[in-house]
Amino acid sequence: MRESFSAPLSDARRTLGVIQLVDRGDADMAPDWLLRVVSLLASQVARSIVVKRDQRAAQEAGRMALLGQSASAMLHDLRTPMTAVGGYAELMAGEDDFELRRSYVERIGRALEHMETMTKEVLAFAHGRREVLMRKVYMDKFVESVRELLVPETERSGVALVVNAEYDGSARFDENKIKRVIFNLARNACQAMEKGGTLTWSVRRAGERLVLECSDTGPDIPKEMAGRLFETFATHGKSDGTGLGLAMAKKIVDAHCGQISCTSLPGQGATFTIDLPL
Repeated sequence: MRESFSAPLSDARRTLGVIQLVDRGDADMAPDWLLRVVSLLASQVARSIVVKRDQRAAQEAGRMALLGQSASAMLHDLRTPMTAVGGYAELMAGEDDFELRRSYVERIGRALEHMETMTKEVLAFAHGRREVLMRKVYMDKFVESVRELLVPETERSGVALVVNAEYDGSARFDENKIKRVIFNLARNACQAMEKGGTLTWSVRRAGERLVLECSDTGPDIPKEMAGRLFETFATHGKSDGTGLGLAMAKKIVDAHCGQISCTSLPGQGATFTIDLPL
């Protein structure tokens, strides 16, 4: 005659299931011993299930939090190409020259393409893809495309833009992501120079490294931000600041195995330096 012994798989909150052992009729094995074995085994299995479920829930919560940050960063970064679209549309509206109007339309198209790329990056993240697209970039074309999008932002802020492109060869990096880094740095610089000033973007080669620098003539970095510049949600003195721009910039540069740093002296503005492998 066979007997079965059952015990619930449960934690302090809920019942997860049941475990059952069937006695095969071994006379040397007492029923009360079997019951203790079943109960102990059920307890261990239930604990393992709960731990695994909690781990999955934590991973999903972490992923959703990162997705939320990424979406916030995307909305934050969209302001630069949106400013470019608005600026070139305004210029086009007041321009009679056909060729110049067509040039503005092309620039608006490129800005919209950049916005679409940024949106796709967030969707890719939602599906678990966070890789950078490393490819050969010709620096002369890259510099011109960045200048094209920065001009409306600097003009709107009353800031003079100076571009020093000392290197016009090629490099390997994710073009769209590095653009986002430069846009964030430029926007921060423009916001810091409330009464106008000069933003200088420099591109040079140092051995087997590509060095990009963004310098402004605004105030120095506040003491409250010392050591916290690249932390998520760290912001100071900006009513519309999200604290995401520099944090995202660092993540992007880190993904390129590069480095980003800042130097700032009282009354001499700030200089952000991006160092990337060629």
